[in-house]
Amino acid sequence: VDPSMLNSMLENPQMMQMMQQMAESPQFMQVLQNHPMFRQMTQANPQIAQMLENPEMRRRLFDPENMRAMMQMQQMFGGMGGMGGMGGMGGMGGMGGMGGMGGMGG
Repeated sequence: VDPSMLNSMLENPQMMQMMQQMAESPQFMQVLQNHPMFRQMTQANPQIAQMLENPEMRRRLFDPENMRAMMQMQQMFGGMGGMGGMGGMGGMGGMGGMGGMGGMGG
């Protein structure tokens, strides 16, 4: 994802409202769980599935500031081989897979 395009999306209130609605939508989780890359990622790290089952965690992931931070981390680690672990999720734009982060938080 182009960082400047993602930044402009994060500045758009309508886009952010749509992303928040997606994060709160049970249908979104259903689509996400059916995505082959997501299934592979959650099989490799079940903590990710647990995190995304939590509506508050999904809201945090879609928070503009958190998305900017994830994007900056992806840019920092992107040129360092496998250290990034932030591979995209197909059509999920800047959400990133967070595969290498091994569960965020405690």
